[in-house]
Amino acid sequence: MKNVTVSIKGYQSIDTDEDVVELKTVGTYNFKNDKYYIFYDEINEDGAKTQTMLKVGENVAVLKRTGAIDSQMVIEVGKRNSSVYQTPMGEFFMDIYGEQVKSTLNENGGSVSLIYSLNMNATPVGRNRIEITVKEV
Repeated sequence: MKNVTVSIKGYQSIDTDEDVVELKTVGTYNFKNDKYYIFYDEINEDGAKTQTMLKVGENVAVLKRTGAIDSQMVIEVGKRNSSVYQTPMGEFFMDIYGEQVKSTLNENGGSVSLIYSLNMNATPVGRNRIEITVKEV
């Protein structure tokens, strides 16, 4: 495991509107069984912590969160995957349509770009893009 800085930019497009969220934090990084693993914590506005694990392989990424929010999203190019998103306000059913999993990750870090469309409770909620950069500390 390597200690890393993790920079994340998330873009959510709904019709012509786009929201951008940025986060820079520290985490750990590992390569195992032909997949890269990025671990980091997210703190929400209320101070509640969510532990995040991103596993990146060939044309597929798994984004798993536990803590204040519990979810597991499988983003697989050209496929639809279903999941449950659990929050303190209840659970939501998600369908994730993977469009892109692009990675330049290597033993020293690199970047990942994920693009996917999301439906919650059978309602389209937008197209999402996440750009993650990992640098060894």
